[in-house]
Amino acid sequence: MSTVIHPLTRTLTRGRSLTRSRGLTVAHDRSFTRSRGRAGSRALGRAAGALVLVGVSTLASAATAAGPVASAEPVSAALVSSVSPALSVELSSAPGGVATGLTAQALVVEVNAWRAAHGLAPVTWDPELARGSQEWSDHMAAMSDLHHAEGGYGGEVLYLTWGHDPETAVAGWINSPAHNDILLGERFTRIGIGIARSADGADYVTGRFS
Repeated sequence: MSTVIHPLTRTLTRGRSLTRSRGLTVAHDRSFTRSRGRAGSRALGRAAGALVLVGVSTLASAATAAGPVASAEPVSAALVSSVSPALSVELSSAPGGVATGLTAQALVVEVNAWRAAHGLAPVTWDPELARGSQEWSDHMAAMSDLHHAEGGYGGEVLYLTWGHDPETAVAGWINSPAHNDILLGERFTRIGIGIARSADGADYVTGRFS
C-alpha cells in the first residue's frame, strides 16, 4: 500500500509512518487521517493491542512551575531520582477504567532507563506538566479522539492503546524517530504524564517534556 500526502490531509496506510515538519509522527496498524489539524482516531478499530503514536516537539521551551518536586522511594535502580506519589495512581479512577500496569510512574522509569542507556540525565516529575497532561488525556478519552494540544510544552508524545504495558508503549516511542528525538532530548529535564481510559476501553496517554 502507498502513503498519500496532501497539503491539508495526511493519510497513513497500514504499517506506514509519517513525520511532518512540526515533528508529528503517527504510527499504527490501521488507517489514520489528520485533516486541517484534527486527528481521526475514531477510524481505529477496537482490536486488542491496536495503537497510535503521536509526537510533537517545539523549539520554544515551556514555562513550568519552579517549586520543589515531591520525592518518593527510589524505583527500578534509581532511574527516577524524584517522583510524585501521584505517579503511582493507576487507571481504576478513569471512566470505565480497570487498573492496569500502564502507569505514569512505570512510563517515567522506562523513559529514564532509555535516557540512561544513552548517557543522559533523567527527567524529573513536574506537577504542572502532569496536570496539563492529565487534563489533555481526559479530554481525548472523553472525545475518543487522539490529537495534540497547542503549545505550552517543549515536547509532547501521545499514545493510544488497548491493553499494552509500559514497556511496549515506550518501545513504540523509541521505534519512531520523531518520538525518540523527544525522549532523548538533551534540553529536556522535566516530564509530566497523564493517562485516561475512554468508554470503549482505550487508554490515552499524554507525555509532556520541558
